[in-house]
Amino acid sequence: MKKVTRASPLRSPMDAAPRTVLLAVLGESPAILTETAWALAKEKPSVVPNRVRVLTTTQGASRLNRELLSPAPQFAGLTPWQALREEVLGTEAAQSESALVLEPPLAIYSCEPGRSTARELDDVRTRAENEAAADFILEEVRRLAAHPDTRLVASIAGGRKTMGALLYGAMTLLGREIDRVTHVLVEPPFDQHLEPTFFFPRAREKHRLIQRDGHFSEHSATAKTITLADLPFVPLRNAFADLGQEVGDFADLVGRYSKALPQCAAGSLRGSLTESPPGVVINGRVYPLDSADGKLGAQLAILRTLFAVQP
Repeated sequence: MKKVTRASPLRSPMDAAPRTVLLAVLGESPAILTETAWALAKEKPSVVPNRVRVLTTTQGASRLNRELLSPAPQFAGLTPWQALREEVLGTEAAQSESALVLEPPLAIYSCEPGRSTARELDDVRTRAENEAAADFILEEVRRLAAHPDTRLVASIAGGRKTMGALLYGAMTLLGREIDRVTHVLVEPPFDQHLEPTFFFPRAREKHRLIQRDGHFSEHSATAKTITLADLPFVPLRNAFADLGQEVGDFADLVGRYSKALPQCAAGSLRGSLTESPPGVVINGRVYPLDSADGKLGAQLAILRTLFAVQP
């Protein structure tokens, strides 16, 4: 029996999806996570992820636990993540609602020849480590995108640039049109080391930027301090649904897509129409047409023109 989850009034209103998952790659700047979650919550309509999943290294996981999940004086003993939840959800709701739940960070690991156990990566620098990261990131995207009741927001702002590029690539390979890829932008000097650390804008909170000569300047953040940019991507799985059924590793899936794309460019895309029931057939796959809105005639006329089919 399918488990029924109680809908939260703070659930993200993105389309009809009952839950939103924020998937982020992260390095040694954990504040990117709070900045992204805060920016999503301030969108109109507001987007409040139910779960937050982080892909990182052992160094990144250690820093996340130390900087986001340890009590901080600037938040009166709360951890920065607890303070963010109270800021976004409200104090009472933060105690009762299942939203903005930060999962334990997942350290990218490598399965190496001659080793009986996988090795968690401290960093992603070598070619082998990048290949391991590619496969790891692709598998997490596959897991999340396999659930039709989940909308995925992928943040590429953290970690090494290759990690962000790999997450963007994984979203292109397996993401759906309902998913998003984002990058968070923070205005200077809030993108620098401040005292106290900047995690998200808070009313009446001042941050000091220490100069090399010992002098400092004070700065207060506003709503415009953080900007969330959406990066368009092409969901290739829509064109090659059969290729995504057995995902394999990152390089293998890229190779299969690359092999299939020239066939479409060479004119191997075959289309035809069916009258009863009304539909369009593309490379043997039937896509039914909706006749409920009274626009079936116009749809058929357009498709006949595209496929050079005579009525």
